[in-house]
Amino acid sequence: KQWKEDLNSTDPNTLTEMLNIMKNDFTAEQYGLVLWSHASGWIPGARNYREAHPTTSNPILTSGGKAAKNAVRRFRPQSYGMDVGKNGNMATDKAMLGDFPYEMNVEDIAKAVQRSGIHLRFIHNDCCEMQCIEVAYALRDVADYVAGSPMQISAIGGFYTDLLRQGYFSQDITDLGKTYVDYYLGKGSQPYVENFGVVFSILRTADLQAVADSLAKVLPKDLPALNAQGLPNYPNTENVQPYSRYSSYFFYRPEYFDMSDALRQFLPAEDFEKVQKALDRAIVYKRNYCGVSMFVPQQRYADNAARCPQGNLNTTFRDTEWYRAAGWKAAGW
Repeated sequence: KQWKEDLNSTDPNTLTEMLNIMKNDFTAEQYGLVLWSHASGWIPGARNYREAHPTTSNPILTSGGKAAKNAVRRFRPQSYGMDVGKNGNMATDKAMLGDFPYEMNVEDIAKAVQRSGIHLRFIHNDCCEMQCIEVAYALRDVADYVAGSPMQISAIGGFYTDLLRQGYFSQDITDLGKTYVDYYLGKGSQPYVENFGVVFSILRTADLQAVADSLAKVLPKDLPALNAQGLPNYPNTENVQPYSRYSSYFFYRPEYFDMSDALRQFLPAEDFEKVQKALDRAIVYKRNYCGVSMFVPQQRYADNAARCPQGNLNTTFRDTEWYRAAGWKAAGW
């Protein structure tokens, strides 16, 4: 199909249009959606965040000026997808006039799929840092399974020849995970030479509400936002497995901590076992660690709010459905 006008590939309406084309012209018993691009989990795209918060005084989000130009030059992708626009620069991921590129927030992906009337068997996010509990929970009503990695992945992504032959069309959803991982382990039909490593999992969305409910029962008492002295009760993450490096180079985006490792250290053993039991039911395939990340509020996110395109991540996190469902709001965070 050819379009007369340039389309914004990260516009949710474009995704809905493509799904409708698939539904109407390629009728099938089941559908899956593979998203291959840049991404970094639940946080909103920088351009999206700026447009939603036009009065921000954050210099990184202000058009023009040295600070903004440096931010664009060094900016790394957020949310899902990047479209630089008709007159942008694809080589540097800059939109016209050096602005941030267009991106699609996770909640908008879910809405786009819902508008198409299609319920997907799976969504495979073949992009960085998308296998976090916040993303999966946001997609729970539009797909039976959500697959992906909580870490930064190789730029080449999966080997699609094998995925099409052995993964995507198998009735055993774990074959998707095994095929994806086998390539990175040197077991695919084509040699893999980047030696990037891999962490991967598949979540059954029907079980995600039980994970949220189990955490909501214990989080307010086990990890309240304020301690007995009324001071911020930020948990110690020093020994928790992170999936992303927290640095100025990545504009202070979150570390995306391993969910099981974080909860094991934050919760009493009895409460952790209850939540972990629910999480284990939801994880139908994993390779390395639990394969799912989670956001953990931190003092440094507030301290570096002016340097982060999404502002204070502790506050931005409150816009997620997971924040309310999993007890973070009830705990005062």
